[in-house]
Amino acid sequence: MEFSLLELVTTLLSVLGVSGCGIMFYRENKRAKQLENEASSNNEWIKLYREVKDELSAQRDAKIELRNEIMELRVEVTELKAWRCLRTNCSKRRPPSAVTMTDDHTND
Repeated sequence: MEFSLLELVTTLLSVLGVSGCGIMFYRENKRAKQLENEASSNNEWIKLYREVKDELSAQRDAKIELRNEIMELRVEVTELKAWRCLRTNCSKRRPPSAVTMTDDHTND
């Protein structure tokens, strides 16, 4: 079984070609997996971004509700201060107002 130089070179080139294709396939397969990992990583970042955005929106809404409640309480405190009677030891206790105020401003 003798091989000619041409057969030997052809066989050698064939082996190199097949191994070269294998290396190229391996590289492309590795690159495809890397792209797939990057895509899944991007999807996770998008999911986290949406979660944080929703949480911030909920916190902003809660802050607005608390601010409105504080303003309502401030109005209520102001109203109560306007009707507060400083005299606590008399039986004729009335809140100070233009209707109940006497001429000498004693509110009796």
